Amino acid sequence: MAGLCEGGNEPPGSLKAITSVSSLLHRDGMFGRIHHQVRSIIATALKDSDYNTFEEVHGLSVTGSTRRIDIIAFKESTRSGYIIDPTVHFETDEEQPAEVDNEKKNIYNLTIPYYLKKYQLKELEVIGLLVGARGTATLFMKDVFKRLGIPTSFIPIVTLAALKGSIALLKNHLYSKSN
Repeated sequence: MAGLCEGGNEPPGSLKAITSVSSLLHRDGMFGRIHHQVRSIIATALKDSDYNTFEEVHGLSVTGSTRRIDIIAFKESTRSGYIIDPTVHFETDEEQPAEVDNEKKNIYNLTIPYYLKKYQLKELEVIGLLVGARGTATLFMKDVFKRLGIPTSFIPIVTLAALKGSIALLKNHLYSKSN
């Protein structure tokens, strides 16, 4: 039907259509671009804060499955570090940052023994970090940056990258020839 969002029954630009655009993120490959840009900014912030930082590192779970973590960062002096998985989502409620963190812990805690051995570390913590697709910075994000010693001046850089990516996605969705 003409005038409706592709694959849906909602008019383009309606709130329901906009919030369902996240399904298009994967199809159009735009999600990957937004995610990679956000991940890269966070990795740069960690490097600038004197962490040894590696992105998109393949590893193994204790169950034998292959996993790829977004970021592993550790301090050489303490041999302690973090597996950080930034996740760009449309914000839904106040509990979402904790839900994302728990989800990522459930997935990546099973890889900790592998990365401890690979990088000869003493301890690792998994952090699932929600980045709001509408440019929202949560208190959880602020607390994580503070705890890791990342200047909070990186927060607007991260959130602006997510927002710009979401706007580009929406623009593509609303004005593509297929609509």
